[in-house]
Parts: sequence; C-alpha cells; structure tokens
Amino acid sequence: MSDIWVTIITGGFSGAAVVAFLSKALVNNAFKKSLAHHQHELDLRKQSLQTELSINAEHLKLKFSQYEESKKTALEKIYAAVAKTSIPRAKLKHNYNFEAADNFQAAYFDAFKETFDAFDLSFKKISSAYECLEDNAIYVDDKTELLVSECLSKILASYLKSHATLKSHHVVAQSLFKSGQLTIDSAPIDFSNFSEQVQANWQGLAAEPKRVLKNTIRDLLTPNNCV
Repeated sequence: MSDIWVTIITGGFSGAAVVAFLSKALVNNAFKKSLAHHQHELDLRKQSLQTELSINAEHLKLKFSQYEESKKTALEKIYAAVAKTSIPRAKLKHNYNFEAADNFQAAYFDAFKETFDAFDLSFKKISSAYECLEDNAIYVDDKTELLVSECLSKILASYLKSHATLKSHHVVAQSLFKSGQLTIDSAPIDFSNFSEQVQANWQGLAAEPKRVLKNTIRDLLTPNNCV
C-alpha cells in the first residue's frame, strides 16, 4: 500500500486512476469501520444476553429452591397433622390401676371422662388435619392427597366406632352404679385394653400415609434434589 501511495505522489498514476483508487480505498476503509462497529455492537449485545440469561437462570433457580422448600414445609405440616390424630396425643391413658384407688367407682367414672375428653380432642385434631391437607394440597400429588384423605376418613370412622362402644359401656356402668353392683369385677370395660386397641387401629390406618409422606420429604432433602 505504501508503494502505491509513493507512485501516486510522484505522478505514476493518471488522474482517473487516482480517483478510482482513492474511492475504492475510502469504501474499503468505511466498510472496515462499519464492520468493526457492528462487531462491537454484537459483542455488547452478546454480553448483555449472557448477563440476562445468567440472571434469569439464577432467578429460576431461586424460585425452584423456594418452591421445593415450601413443598417440604407443607409435607411436614401434613405429616405432623396426621400424627397428632393419634389418640395418645390427646392424653388417652394406657395404664389404669383401679385396685390402688381409694374410691374405685369415682376413679372408674373419671376414666370415662378422661377417655371421652381424649376422643373429643382427637376429633378436633382430625378436623385440623383435613384443613391442613386442603391448605397445602397444591404441594401434594393427587395420589398422596387421596391416600391421606382416605386415611383421615378411616381414622374418623374407627374413632366414632370406638366412641360409640365407650358410650355403650358408660350406660352399662351407670346402670350398675345406680343398682349398687358396680365393682372391679363387674366393670363393663377394661380401659387399658380399650386404649391399646384404639391405638393399634390408628397405627394400622396411619402407617402407610406416614411412610409415603416421610419418604417424599426425605427425597426432597437428598443431594440430587437440592438446588
């Protein structure tokens, strides 16, 4: 290129040739500048897009993490709500020692009252568990939701049946008391056996939903599922 400029300066090219050469040089120079400008714009745009993608990825990652945390919390609440329907949580006693009581009849009817109170509280816990399931159903798959719902329905039915049995024994106990025939030997219900049977029924009904909920929560806490 320097040789060409020397030739032009020394008059080696005609005027027309010089004009043509200079025009071409200017066009080439303008093209290079335009290309460089567009390349710079593309680089800036590329950098901007990469930044936006990075921000969006982090945002999605954060949202996913928040959802997983909310799901874990919801499942923990449902699990706790089901567990609280266990009648011992309502302070139902397992062991009664009426032989040591100063007044057997008074202690026996106190046991009736305590057991009725335990059932009343358990019914409230079942209602709360239904509400908890409904409030957090968005985080639970349909199969698990149905499993828990059916479990609560069966627990309620089991408790209602046991409650009816308790009421029937209470009527008999009152009749024996009024006739002066209520003794340890004639007592219509063994509260220890009754409590154990009620709890055994609950364990059988609640075992599978509890297992599913626990496994789901544990899956969320494993490294592969952590964000």
